[in-house]
Amino acid sequence: MNVQFVETTLPNRLYKCAASIGCDSVINYLQSDTSICSRLQTEKPVSWALQKLFYYIAKRDYICTLTNPVNRIRLNIEKMKNCLECGKPLMGRVDKKFCSDMCRNSYNNRLNSDSYNIVRNMNNQLRKNRRILEELCPDDKSKTTKSQLIGKGFDFNLITSVRPTLKGNIYHFVYDYGYLELENDIYLIVKDKRLDK
Repeated sequence: MNVQFVETTLPNRLYKCAASIGCDSVINYLQSDTSICSRLQTEKPVSWALQKLFYYIAKRDYICTLTNPVNRIRLNIEKMKNCLECGKPLMGRVDKKFCSDMCRNSYNNRLNSDSYNIVRNMNNQLRKNRRILEELCPDDKSKTTKSQLIGKGFDFNLITSVRPTLKGNIYHFVYDYGYLELENDIYLIVKDKRLDK
């Protein structure tokens, strides 16, 4: 971060510490010379972002109590948000959630990889079930055996809906293809044309 230094605003030691912008060095400096807190309240540095950072660190580590300047630069320390991935304080837009693109990508990749594996696997199996039914039923209706369905990798535990008929039969549907169990492990496969519209 390039910060122009004006001799009358802050001492050289503070500028050198701020130019590197390393939080550890800022904290150490503030703890070694707490009079800088009063200077930050009365003097106006060139960079508002730099002043916000010092206010945030000073307040967070209970180095000094800051009042008016916080309001003046429109920074509410208590409500200051942190990055959802790494926890660093956020500067910028009010609705900002991440400090960088890398943190945003890491957060979303972690969110979508671990907890949603089961959803992805179920959806993949449902699509596979539909492809198998579509392959075995090129027309509106056809018959097949249970062994043929199992041989192609059909999972009878995953369906999308169940439809009872007036005769008391129960069709199990996978999206627009359904099957009805008949006698001797024979299955009737049908296609619901109402969903084509």
